[in-house]
Amino acid sequence: MKYPIRCEIIDVVGHNYRVGPFLADTPEKSKPHIGKQGIAEKINGDVKITLDDGNILYGWGCWWKPTDYR
Repeated sequence: MKYPIRCEIIDVVGHNYRVGPFLADTPEKSKPHIGKQGIAEKINGDVKITLDDGNILYGWGCWWKPTDYR
């Protein structure tokens, strides 16, 4: 995947995402942003997501999917 890339914040509750021995959960901080879109960019090894409404999330604090496949 090439950065920057368009993305969407997603809810993983009810989906079978596994992270190690644990089922994934949607972080509380990202719940108000589910369904919002923005730009994900890689900065110093971390993914910074700037949503279209100006909010900023980081990849380790939310679940997201690319919407612009390059």
